[in-house]
Amino acid sequence: AQRARYYSDLFQMYMVGGAAADLKGLRDDFDRIDTVTKSVMGREFAHLNAVEIGFGSKPYRIMYFNARGVDVFGIDMDQPVLDGSPQEFLSIARRNGSLRAIKSCVRYTLFERSARRKLRDQLRSINPGFVFDYRRLVVGDAGTTGPWTRIPIEPNLIYSFAVFEHINPDSRLDR
Repeated sequence: AQRARYYSDLFQMYMVGGAAADLKGLRDDFDRIDTVTKSVMGREFAHLNAVEIGFGSKPYRIMYFNARGVDVFGIDMDQPVLDGSPQEFLSIARRNGSLRAIKSCVRYTLFERSARRKLRDQLRSINPGFVFDYRRLVVGDAGTTGPWTRIPIEPNLIYSFAVFEHINPDSRLDR
């Protein structure tokens, strides 16, 4: 019953626009990081090489930052839906389990596909001709070396939003 209520709440959230990119929020995130990098590093965020830890199922932040000129890559434990192909959902099922694949398929098919098209158009209004390269999204555990070897930049900045509360306390180094 509790899981059914959770899925119902999630569905309601998506029905009222939960899949859409919050362009103002993305702009605010960019401006906050830019303020910090100018203050601490003396450099604009748009001129840095960055890695986001935990880009999630909707990698909108990386897409937005990349459109604004940041050479940014991301690492996440879960494989996101990129093209919505059956092979991709099978891959997600193998990597992250069948429940994750089913949830991803429903979410992408009903909501995210159109939200991403809209975001793509918005990003092209910021940066005409912009095309996001999905190879910027690396799947793996950022606490291991594997994913880092697939990132072709030397990052000046590593950042994260709303990720650390999801880390199992038993896996932290400070325990």
